[in-house]
Amino acid sequence: MSLACATNLTSALLLAPGNRNNVVMAWAAGYPTNITHLTNTSFTLAQDVNAAQVLFSGGVALVDLSEFYVGQQLTLSQADIDSWIGMQTSVCEILSSRYKHNILYKWYGINDQKLDGQVWSIWDMINGAWLLDPGAVASRQVRAPHLSDDKLWGPDENGQ
Repeated sequence: MSLACATNLTSALLLAPGNRNNVVMAWAAGYPTNITHLTNTSFTLAQDVNAAQVLFSGGVALVDLSEFYVGQQLTLSQADIDSWIGMQTSVCEILSSRYKHNILYKWYGINDQKLDGQVWSIWDMINGAWLLDPGAVASRQVRAPHLSDDKLWGPDENGQ
């Protein structure tokens, strides 16, 4: 099971292609490509389109976890931290710190000194949720789609 970025996994598979049958990639790609009216693209996909194309076409078992529909519902707020997480373990402390000092707040214009009512999506939690309980995330098995250079995917025209 890989929860690594596409670039790392692709590099490993290009170096040792015999491992393809031993890998399952949990892919959280953000926006589905049929949502074409948004100016945003999938952050994960946009990081390395070539690596994603290798994964899609390379025979790796690839679990596409939709962050747009499911992952965005995995949220965290200060109230969540105070009520549920507290400071019980080092993981809780890290999660609390990451929420309170999120490096993206400045980018989004959020004042990190006034987080009351602020809810933050923790998109990548969907990977861990699926790993812990695959049945919690609806899924189906399909043939890998073709991923074009313009970051859209659809049925593979060659039936491969």
